[in-house]
Parts: sequence; structure tokens; C-alpha cells
Amino acid sequence: ATGSEKIYLMSGTIKAIDLPYNTVVIECPLAGKMFTVGGPLSSGAVLKKGSRSASLSDFSEGERVDVKWRSTEKGHVIEMMKSR
Repeated sequence: ATGSEKIYLMSGTIKAIDLPYNTVVIECPLAGKMFTVGGPLSSGAVLKKGSRSASLSDFSEGERVDVKWRSTEKGHVIEMMKSR
């Protein structure tokens, strides 16, 4: 990891889940617009539903989640996704 990678925490709604590719797309309202976070889960990504550990298949489109992600040269990488 390089020092230039920043980690962002946002809340939004899951728009798409691709289980074979382990990727997710989340739309987050940001400054009056919709910001799309989309990318693969990191190898150590933390997924939770409430206080329980979860897997990507436990989530569904339209679900509201908090997402922590970082921006890399290849795009967004999701570090954490949690539904309330």
C-alpha cells in the first residue's frame, strides 16, 4: 500500500452485486449528487449485517449499507460493508 491511498466512509444503497467476481456497486448521495462506489472486495474485507459477520451473498440489491473503500490505480476497492 502506498501512502497516497485514502480510505473513505460513505452510506448508500446497493445497486448491483456480482458474486462470481466478488464485486459490488453502491450509490451514495454526496453533495446533492449520487456518487457510485463500485469495485471488488479487498482480500481482508469486513462484511457485517448488524453485529454478525456476513458474506457478499447475504446482501441484496436495494439494501442500505455503510461502505468503507479506498481508491487505487485500478479503481475502487471495498474494505468494509455493513448493513444496519
